[in-house]
Amino acid sequence: MTPLTRSAAFTAYIGGGLDAIRTLGLAGIIDSATERAWEQIDSGDPAQVQAGNRTLLYREQHDIVDMFYVDMHGHSPPSGRVFTYLLTLAATPAVPGTKSYCDVIPLTLSAPISRRARVAMRTPPAAGNLALFTNRWELIERDTLPVYQRLIAEHAAEAHALIERPIAQRTGRFRLLRRGGQIVLALVTHWRLALESAPALLVAAGEEVTIDLTMPPTRADVGLADASESRVWTNLQRRPFRVSVSLSGGRTFSTEAVLAVLLSPEPDGNPTRLTVKLPATDLAGAQSTLAELAPEWQLDEAEIAKSAARAAAVTTASHVYSTRVFGAHPAGFVRLEFQLEHHVEQDEYVVDGLFSWDA
Repeated sequence: MTPLTRSAAFTAYIGGGLDAIRTLGLAGIIDSATERAWEQIDSGDPAQVQAGNRTLLYREQHDIVDMFYVDMHGHSPPSGRVFTYLLTLAATPAVPGTKSYCDVIPLTLSAPISRRARVAMRTPPAAGNLALFTNRWELIERDTLPVYQRLIAEHAAEAHALIERPIAQRTGRFRLLRRGGQIVLALVTHWRLALESAPALLVAAGEEVTIDLTMPPTRADVGLADASESRVWTNLQRRPFRVSVSLSGGRTFSTEAVLAVLLSPEPDGNPTRLTVKLPATDLAGAQSTLAELAPEWQLDEAEIAKSAARAAAVTTASHVYSTRVFGAHPAGFVRLEFQLEHHVEQDEYVVDGLFSWDA
């Protein structure tokens, strides 16, 4: 297993261009979606560059930093949940023009008036916690990423100047003492009464999620909301639930998962990618999972053994995160890969099922 972060891939790209990125892909260090993202960025087409950057951002939030948030959230209950919620209330993105979590996704007190609608009182606090991927990604998708994309497209000079500004100079406006008046004003004024659609429910205990990939799914097939680019299945307790993915040829991928995300490349597009995150485990557990998957999905068992041996020798002196991707036999139109994440500081391993297909 080889250490890799987004900055390392960037270094490879700067040094060797797409050839270096494809070498990482052939070595099983990055998956096909990440390799495709760099191809989109290399194209220079603004729309393709945005799509590629979004894929890398998703990888950062879903694969790399999520475990750190999970650890913070679960630290010394209930202090971890309290701390991360207070962080959610006080934090605001660094991109000019973006909104805070409380502004975008406020806590809503509601009363149903039908199966499809409810009367809702929106309050100043946040309806979620940035330590949870589903909440964090919703904020990114609904506000942070679109505002950032407009910034670099319409105000490139301002974006460049912001990037060049030292971090010490940028952090001043985010200090609580400086923002205290704004926070108090929001607590007093940010109350709204509205009529809105009933929200989708989180996955309940014992519930099974079934996803049909026997044919390329449409937005309507998977219940993607208007203008949404993702559908997320999880629960607040990070408890495992059953996920079954039906594939062509009568094949089914079935597993216990803590997170499943279906992605579309654009707000009004059909989905083209599904990621299924299995529960965190130790090295022996991850190796056992991959060994069980190998016969049916034709994974390279020798490479699995080699990656396990390399991972066992890794220490935090070299890196804090690494991945190894194992290519599987395609299932009709679906490209299938399995990724092993190694979170070195926590000494935890996560296996991801990665499904992708063309639009």
